[in-house]
Amino acid sequence: MTVCYEIGRRCSKETVKEEHRQVPHTIPPISLSNTCKSWDSVERAQLLDNYHPQYSYAQFYPEHRDDLNLQLAECLGDRFTAITSVIYSLFASILQDKDRYDALLSYRGDSAQQILDLLQMLLDCPEANAATKKSLLVTLAKLSSRTGLHPRCFILTGILRGSSPLVSGAFGDIWKGDFNGRPVCLKVIKMYADSSKEKWVKTFSKEAILWSHVSHPNVLPFYGIFHLDEIHGRMCLVSPWMDRGNINEYLIQNPSVCRLFLTLDIAQGLVYLHEQGIVHGDIKGANILVTESGRACLADFGLSRFQDGAELSGSQSGSTSFLGGTTRWQAPELLDPKVEHPQLTKESDVYAYACVLYEIYVGRVPFFEYMRDVTVIYKIGQGKKPSCPPPDSQSFSIWGLTDQLWSLMEQCWEKDAQTRPSIFEIMLGIENICSSLSDPRTTDDWEERSASRFRNSIYRSDRLSIHVLETVLSWVS
Repeated sequence: MTVCYEIGRRCSKETVKEEHRQVPHTIPPISLSNTCKSWDSVERAQLLDNYHPQYSYAQFYPEHRDDLNLQLAECLGDRFTAITSVIYSLFASILQDKDRYDALLSYRGDSAQQILDLLQMLLDCPEANAATKKSLLVTLAKLSSRTGLHPRCFILTGILRGSSPLVSGAFGDIWKGDFNGRPVCLKVIKMYADSSKEKWVKTFSKEAILWSHVSHPNVLPFYGIFHLDEIHGRMCLVSPWMDRGNINEYLIQNPSVCRLFLTLDIAQGLVYLHEQGIVHGDIKGANILVTESGRACLADFGLSRFQDGAELSGSQSGSTSFLGGTTRWQAPELLDPKVEHPQLTKESDVYAYACVLYEIYVGRVPFFEYMRDVTVIYKIGQGKKPSCPPPDSQSFSIWGLTDQLWSLMEQCWEKDAQTRPSIFEIMLGIENICSSLSDPRTTDDWEERSASRFRNSIYRSDRLSIHVLETVLSWVS
């Protein structure tokens, strides 16, 4: 109640000042017999009247007396959204003030946890515009990275894990699990005895936050984090389980499908990520999953990072720190021995995208002729590109590879990163080719599978308390 009153007092002052409105000295009293069953409801309605003008009970009296019950109920049901909107505007102003922004990022412990929880709630606020939402997301990622914490609504419990991992890789193991009767994928991150757990947890938290806020039909949703009950205390990233597996497995089982639509799916997902300022960093066939309807979606953001790391100053780093990856899908600039700290970029994603097309249309990994990665690195350094299959091969005769597509792939493999086409240009080109074709696939119900809907069904009934809102308001005001 205190925070409602305080928000109302401040906002009503601003409203009067900006709109020069004449506020009556007295407001007719509300009759309990005609409206509410408790004084508590009336008190909250009066407080809401301070900061939510469109729900002012004064406008209901006396002309709308018959509708008072209905409209007051709407007031009370919407009070949390109203409070959120006001705090959202306060945070939006902080993003424009470097000193206050730095102070926000300096919080640690329980204080940082409460701010992270609130930032997550603000990102779910429907009134958030795209620009402010991106800044809030960057702020959330930065604070999480510095503290090793993440919003508590990400934590899942009660997941049943299978008896053994289904896939094991350099970054971690993939397990199939069950959560409330629905199959889920558990990405268990590997940790070793000499690992710096604190540094690892910070990186892990940032990745989880990044993944949780992407929403596109061709990008795998992120559900949350699950803590394994074991001595090492490892964490898992939880996402939907895809029965059709990755794109390579899918094409082996379904060799006659139209591969052109799959290439368009991947391009559309990558365009979305790049528009969000995200470099995926590890694009390969094994990291592209196929939905129930046969559509491709990007997964495994193990190397992805924000490109735009300095929203307040307006500067752009243009790339992210290079952390590793898979040699045969890496662009020449990432393998240059003269560059001590190569950078992942959108251009390196484009190079890897063409390597995925090679997997789709040739059915082999790039540079399959060479067994050793060191040989591949040497060949790439010499300017060699993946080999073109013969014209009479099944790549051209059955799987849909054309001279136009191969020419596009070779452009993506240019040694000079700046001469490669953007993924948006690539998508437009493929869309043009697909325009004369009819897509037989059904549409996936991603709304039911989306991360936000998944979290809302579990957590939104347990909203932040008024005490937390009041506390955070006192910090950021």
